[in-house]
Amino acid sequence: MKYSFAQRKRIASLATRYLHSYDGLLETKDLNSLYDSEFTSFVEDLLVDFHGFKRPEKEVDDTHKRRKVGERPPKRPAGKRPPKAGEKLSPKQQIQLAKDQEERIRTEINRSVDQTKPPWYKKAWRKVMLEVHPDRVDIVSKDELDKFERLKIGDRLRTDTSADLLIACANKLEIIIELNIYEQERKLRASNAEIAKQTNHIQQSVAWIWGEASVDTNLRLQIIKSVLTKNNIKPVDDKTLLEYIINKTNEELQ
Repeated sequence: MKYSFAQRKRIASLATRYLHSYDGLLETKDLNSLYDSEFTSFVEDLLVDFHGFKRPEKEVDDTHKRRKVGERPPKRPAGKRPPKAGEKLSPKQQIQLAKDQEERIRTEINRSVDQTKPPWYKKAWRKVMLEVHPDRVDIVSKDELDKFERLKIGDRLRTDTSADLLIACANKLEIIIELNIYEQERKLRASNAEIAKQTNHIQQSVAWIWGEASVDTNLRLQIIKSVLTKNNIKPVDDKTLLEYIINKTNEELQ
């Protein structure tokens, strides 16, 4: 499957933009989770201190949790032992060790692929994971920056099996996949638009605006007053509320 220079350039650019947006959305979600926690805590304190609310009791989870059992090491043929640390290997042993490692990696990758996915996805997954596997990344990487990017791709794909992410990662690694390039482009453009929509939605939330206004106490004052009013709670006077916000902000900085 051959692409023209313009097609390769465009799909590579789309893949780069997608991955930047994808990482940006994850960071936005992570930061918003922190903002939401801080905002909720502030409002809870405010309601307790000024509006007669009682703090909810925290439930204690005292149930026993079973520990996770680690994986067993791979089985070895009888009489065969792994090389000892510092042991010098013969050329034949080195070749065999490399073959064993490659076979182990391929077996691991084949087991990890989602069998419910279409054929093009499974083939692309195997190709990409061979290029980013931690045990092969030193061999296939051009330099330390390339190694870092490959490890990042591996981390993304182990937590997110979406087709759009796999397409972007494959094109980032210049891997040809068996999916029409126009369909790849369509998917990446649609995903980029969806990511932008989700990011915008988060950044318009009360918690986000509150968190970003960490040095603007007047904006925080207006946010709190608006939230209380919408919930039929009469705010205390502006001066008292503003002092409360400033004191709470100073407590966070200490």
